[in-house]
Amino acid sequence: MGDHKLPPPKKDASGHSALNILLIGTDTRSSAADCALGGSCADSGPGNADVEIILHVSADRSNASMLSIPRDTDTDIPACTGSNGTRYAAVHNIINSSFGRGGAGCTEAAVERLTGISITDTMTVDFSGVVAMAGAVGGVPVCLSQNIDDNYVYRDSTGLHDQGSHLILAAGKHIVLNSTQSLEWLRTRHAFAPDGSDIGRADAQHMYLNSLIRTLRSNGTVTDPTKMLSLAQSAIKSIVFSDNLNSATKLLGLADQLKGVKTDRIVSVTMPHAADPKNPNAWLVPEAGTAQHLFSMIANDIPLDSNSAAPAASASATPAPSPSKSATPPPAKGGFPVTVVNASGGAFNNRASSMVTALKGLGFTQSKVGNSPATAAKTSTLTYPTAMQAQAAEVATALHLTATVVKQSTGATGITLDIGLDWPSGDDFSTTLPKQGSVPQDSHAKNADDNSSCMNVMPNYQWKGTTPPSQPKL
Repeated sequence: MGDHKLPPPKKDASGHSALNILLIGTDTRSSAADCALGGSCADSGPGNADVEIILHVSADRSNASMLSIPRDTDTDIPACTGSNGTRYAAVHNIINSSFGRGGAGCTEAAVERLTGISITDTMTVDFSGVVAMAGAVGGVPVCLSQNIDDNYVYRDSTGLHDQGSHLILAAGKHIVLNSTQSLEWLRTRHAFAPDGSDIGRADAQHMYLNSLIRTLRSNGTVTDPTKMLSLAQSAIKSIVFSDNLNSATKLLGLADQLKGVKTDRIVSVTMPHAADPKNPNAWLVPEAGTAQHLFSMIANDIPLDSNSAAPAASASATPAPSPSKSATPPPAKGGFPVTVVNASGGAFNNRASSMVTALKGLGFTQSKVGNSPATAAKTSTLTYPTAMQAQAAEVATALHLTATVVKQSTGATGITLDIGLDWPSGDDFSTTLPKQGSVPQDSHAKNADDNSSCMNVMPNYQWKGTTPPSQPKL
């Protein structure tokens, strides 16, 4: 588990809060079934979090989204504690390694650190769990533009290694994938375009999940209590849930909240990314600007779709009147200074001094101007040392700062507000938030209502002719 936890999502005007459920798919081979499905037992350790999808459901339950984090994203993994009490120091590594440093709790902490999105629950599933759940659902339709044979193997000094999913399907629409094929589809990585990386796999997973949602709606499962109970009971046997979801009754309660979300208001996206300079052929980093934009939309409960003319108000996303405009300033917030830095690179004149004036009006009477950096910062941040977390929360609340802005720093000696290019004026940060439907173009967005797209296959994994190849024998 992670040693630090973001505050829960804020409640809206009706007292409801958004859900951010982290779905973790592991490559753990902890059983004979997992070994057989995974191709070997060579990787018999705690496993990796090879699938990380944040299922976000809005506070008003009108819309939802799925955000995939590529497994090879290079990021900060915070200090974590394993289930056996082992302490792991904070490291910088690819995010899928977080699972081996403290299980689902550590992956949750790493995802929160990367995205600023507060995770409310987790669901962890291994190979055999995927097969079991696919069997319980009954399979879903998918589509391919070309024939596929994911037969990826590689040889090193220790021998031949099988890392292909062994998915073999002809081009076209497949009405139903059986249980094992569902796992093969979800695992396929090297064979899917655009580049045989985790990005193509995320696209295929989104196609599968969107199709699953449509299937459950079209066959009446979501409105049939008996079918839903059976599915919930299968899920409890196949998936490891965090405490809020770890019973069939709790899952049915969640399903009841979700059944009103229309498919045209569900959007799946992948984190915008760039090649990691440290390892450009294998690792990724969040794309500056667009990734933070997308993270901010989800963290602040802003709908990714554009299908609602009047989005419901949410306390975490809708600008509220600035507290500094109040006729009677609130009482002093205590004896601690807030250093304000104009980090706009000179783009905004007197920005720090005007914010200091606003903070003093809000009761932070020891606020002061700090030295501006030579280069401009694209985003604003509020940094604080561990010992001042509560004080930083007071400042964040007063200025309506989001979770993505507030960051703990081991090198900080006090609370510092750096005002970047994203906050040109005012003392209410919520006015700077993204608008509904403003999903970045590089996020591979798919609407769950769209069933017309097909996956493209990398040339080396396309089989020719009319007879499918046989499964390889290593």
